[in-house]
Amino acid sequence: MTDEPEQLEELSQEHDTAEEHESSVEKTLRQKLTQCRKDKNDYLLGWQRCQADAINIKQQYETKQRDVIQFAAEDLIQALVPILDAFDHALQGKNAADPYVQGFGHVRTQLLSILFQQGLSVISDTGAPFDVSRHEAIESILVPQEEDANKVMETVENGYILHGKVIKPAKVKVGEYKK
Repeated sequence: MTDEPEQLEELSQEHDTAEEHESSVEKTLRQKLTQCRKDKNDYLLGWQRCQADAINIKQQYETKQRDVIQFAAEDLIQALVPILDAFDHALQGKNAADPYVQGFGHVRTQLLSILFQQGLSVISDTGAPFDVSRHEAIESILVPQEEDANKVMETVENGYILHGKVIKPAKVKVGEYKK
C-alpha cells in the first residue's frame, strides 16, 4: 500500500504537468490568435487604403482626361481670337448694305458659331461692374451719376472665356464719378 501514495503523488504531478502544458498550449494559442487578429486588421486596413487610393487615382485620371479634352483646342482658339478682333475692327462703322461687309459679317458669324460650340463665350459687359478678372481698363470716363462709378461704360474690344477660364479680358472704358 505504500505504493499507492507514491502513485497518487506521481499522478498528481503528471496532472499538474499536463495542466501546465495545457495552460502553456492555451496561452500560445491565444497569443497566436491575437496576432492573427492583429494581422487580419492590418491587412484589412491596408486593403481599404489601396481601394481608396485606387478610387482617388481613377477620379484624378478622369478629371485630367476631361481637362485635356476640354482645353485641347485652347491653343487653336487663342490663335483665332485675334482674327475675331480683326473682323470686329473691320466691320465697325462700315456700310451694312455693302455686299463685302455682309460677306465678312457672315464669315465672322460662322467662325463665332464654331467657337461657341467648342465652349467659347464673349465678354461684353457694358453696364456691368468693373471686374479685374474679366476686364482690362484702357480708359476712364467721367460720369454724371455716382452709381455709374466703377461700371463698364463701353466695351472697346470683346474679351473671351473658354469653359469658364478667361483667355482674353475685354478692353473697356470704366466710369469715374467726380463731384
